[in-house]
Amino acid sequence: MAPIKRDDFLKPLSRDHHHALLLCWKIRKGVKHKVSEARIHAYLKWFYDQYLNPHIRFEENYLYPIIENYSALINMLADHQQIAEMATSDSLNADMLIYFADLLEKHIRFEERELFNEIQKVINEKQIEKIKSKLPEDKFLENQTDEFWI
Repeated sequence: MAPIKRDDFLKPLSRDHHHALLLCWKIRKGVKHKVSEARIHAYLKWFYDQYLNPHIRFEENYLYPIIENYSALINMLADHQQIAEMATSDSLNADMLIYFADLLEKHIRFEERELFNEIQKVINEKQIEKIKSKLPEDKFLENQTDEFWI
């Protein structure tokens, strides 16, 4: 598959997606190596609170309104809800952790391959400027208190 040409205003969100895909990899690696589900879930909760939830809120507030008529919008909002419920639940077993990783990866791939391309086609300069002005600073800092995936 050829690389997707991403407009500059979406690149910070694509970097967020990269970190979230690494989260999926870490979850799968932890489960594969039979790391305690509680340890993996603790990292997932941290990642959700620090990065994933703010990213989701940004998308819902600034990207989704641009594509109000997009047929997959309802499914994407349902994904966000399910991601939030799982990430903030009291506990997840190994199967649920893998399901979460699969759901998140599928969701990100859809946004990158379809949603962002659709936005790039319909967005106007005023909307781009608004998004740029509201983008949070790109500041991913890894939680190194329990690197269970190493």
